[in-house]
Amino acid sequence: SLSYALEAVNIATEEMPALEYHIIGSGDLKSDLVQRAKQLGIDENVVFLDNVSDQQLVTELDEARCFLLPCVIAESGDRDGIPVALMEAMAMKTPPVSTTVSGIPELIDHEQNGLLTEPRNPKATSKAIVSLFEDDSEWTQYAESAREKIIAEFNIEKEAKKLEASFKEARMP
Repeated sequence: SLSYALEAVNIATEEMPALEYHIIGSGDLKSDLVQRAKQLGIDENVVFLDNVSDQQLVTELDEARCFLLPCVIAESGDRDGIPVALMEAMAMKTPPVSTTVSGIPELIDHEQNGLLTEPRNPKATSKAIVSLFEDDSEWTQYAESAREKIIAEFNIEKEAKKLEASFKEARMP
């Protein structure tokens, strides 16, 4: 999914040459992504941060204009459900740009608290990114609504208590 993100960033830089995309986390795909960014000519726009502290993650989300995670269904049929990273971004009032895959549309209400595009569509994803930079009042509305959605429906403490209760039930003879 991050290769589509890079392609979307590449298209978006045509309108916003100073755009920066920070990729947090490390994994097997990093060297491929570094190579892809170079091929696209956006290696100066893409910053690879590897694994960061919780404090740095909070800072990154706080400073970001949007959180880009264009999920796809893998060839194997694997899908993410609802990625926790999207919830974390929304809780920090960072509007997400993601895709209509799996459970993501349950989390992101298109044009209310973030933007959704079809998967594997870098052009549409790019358009969504650019739109979040263009309209401050729309961005502010998405940011507020994103946090409200997380508080209302995905309260972490509430979910943890539910999980704890189900573990206790599973242990009962």
